[in-house]
Amino acid sequence: MTRACSRGYPSADRQRALVAALTIALCVVAGPVRAQRLSVALDGAVAAGAGPRVSSTATPAAAATVTVGLEALRVGDAEVDAWARLGLAAAGARAAAGRGLAPAVGVGTAWRRVTTFGPLGNVILEGGGSFRLAPEPALPLARAWFGARGTLGAVALSLAAEAGNVAPGALDPGRPPPPDPRRQASLRELDALRARFALPSAAWDAGGRLGLTYRVDRDVSLSIDASARRLDGAPYLAAQVALRRARIEVDLDGSLAVQAETFRGAAAFAVGFGAFHAPRRGPASLGRVWLGAGPGGVRPGVEALWAQRTSVGELRVRADWRPWLGPEAWQAEASFEHATSVGALRWTLGARGAAGTVSPPWRLGVALTRPLAQP
Repeated sequence: MTRACSRGYPSADRQRALVAALTIALCVVAGPVRAQRLSVALDGAVAAGAGPRVSSTATPAAAATVTVGLEALRVGDAEVDAWARLGLAAAGARAAAGRGLAPAVGVGTAWRRVTTFGPLGNVILEGGGSFRLAPEPALPLARAWFGARGTLGAVALSLAAEAGNVAPGALDPGRPPPPDPRRQASLRELDALRARFALPSAAWDAGGRLGLTYRVDRDVSLSIDASARRLDGAPYLAAQVALRRARIEVDLDGSLAVQAETFRGAAAFAVGFGAFHAPRRGPASLGRVWLGAGPGGVRPGVEALWAQRTSVGELRVRADWRPWLGPEAWQAEASFEHATSVGALRWTLGARGAAGTVSPPWRLGVALTRPLAQP
């Protein structure tokens, strides 16, 4: 019996059979339903060669992942995305032991459904899950989430719950992190949380998020976002209150936010001032400067998203550095999407690291999304 089988991981023959079964399953699903788009994505990553270890789900020394998916499938009155993934990784310890590449297979799905619910009227229900089988760690990695969004008078509400034993970005590279795929809240994303607090490999997290936005008048809105989680058995709490003033200039909104978070006995508070550029015909950009206080003292921070659409394509650059709670981690990402004769092509380059990191983990991705002809 091989080492992999002795650890409960399928043999090479079983891996190939599983990949074939996943491919057949996608084809079978595509038959009775109408898929609007086909996506093919290739993601590669190279981990830090030096510096502190900031993530328990750290990127292997080198990794490559191919994902094939069907998007916007109509199943009854729901819209579903489904994908299958095959990856190869060469972890540092594994390469040092001469064991070569480690294969991994996985599947995932996300769904959306619009329904009616009493005084809320139309309510958007959404959820999904992902599963990955890999030899290191020697147990399945999975995430599941569920959310709901609706409007009650002048108040917009959103609820979400999720659980898993791996960061969303490590499980599904290139996909928006649930349960806030539109990045409506400025609370830390789960990928950043697990990295900043160095959660052990395959450690479980579970929790939820509540979002509320109240329109005071035509130009002023007040939003409250709160999140409660258990990260590796320890509670993490975060909340933000933000006031947004529209049209301080043409297509320019102003924002003032107060944020608080606590984890493992350490608390931090921050105040942020920012501006949103939201043109009527074009992508939105934002810039926010933070001043936070935590166990390490008073530190500045920044959160920015710049987007520009031209006749060639759309460029988006995002950066985040808020070091007052946990290690001084930062993350940055740039993406460019443009149309081709076969579909929309998106290129992505990202990195994240900590203070003192000599060579941060880098990620490069390219994804093609092609519309499917409808009968």
